[in-house]
Amino acid sequence: MEVSDYWKKYEAFNKSFKQSDRNEISIGLEDARSYVNGLTDGWHEFLVRLKEIRNSFTTLTNSELETLDKMIRELETNLKN
Repeated sequence: MEVSDYWKKYEAFNKSFKQSDRNEISIGLEDARSYVNGLTDGWHEFLVRLKEIRNSFTTLTNSELETLDKMIRELETNLKN
């Protein structure tokens, strides 16, 4: 997946939380993204933060969990290459 496609999906995912007034999740996603600085360490920290969000918020729907899991897997795959 292209990086720009990933961020488009990420932004749409984040927007869904803003629109449903689940700002705590949205803030967590924005914070996670702030670690991406172009260096490998930043991408790894971003991955750690996404996993923390996945494990911390019990209000995520099955569909939201599937989307987040997919983003995590894509990131893990790209970081291994």
